[in-house]
Amino acid sequence: MQDPVIAATIVKYAQDYLTQYVIKYRTEKTQKDIKFLEERLYEAKRRYDNALFAYSSYQDRNKSLFLNIAKDEGKKLQYEVDLSYNLYSELAKQLEEAKIKVHRETPIFKVLEPAQIPVKKSEPKRSVMVLGFAFLGLILSIFIVLARNYKELGFSG
Repeated sequence: MQDPVIAATIVKYAQDYLTQYVIKYRTEKTQKDIKFLEERLYEAKRRYDNALFAYSSYQDRNKSLFLNIAKDEGKKLQYEVDLSYNLYSELAKQLEEAKIKVHRETPIFKVLEPAQIPVKKSEPKRSVMVLGFAFLGLILSIFIVLARNYKELGFSG
């Protein structure tokens, strides 16, 4: 780039873009897993709350029944509460593990030398170019003079 401010700005933009792209690339699947687990966790919590409410209301209605059918129904509702709770706690555990995995998979970038606007022009050095082309012109002019005077100098065969 001709303008050093634009060059430094483009380098900074490219650096930020690549950093975000690599982070997204490395954590995209785990982020999708987290979203999926959050949805399942919400459903499991709702299922657990419903099962707990059903079991509690059953117990309130049937405090002093001695029928085996009523006891079996109570056990069934208790198992449903336990199953719902186990599912909920397992999903919560998996969700936390997925969040930890995202943290582990997120790469850390350290910029050793940030893009800076140059204070002085570094290339091309005009003095070196002028001396180089002057030397090349001298050599070329000597070669042309020798080529024109080839016959006069006695090198003809």
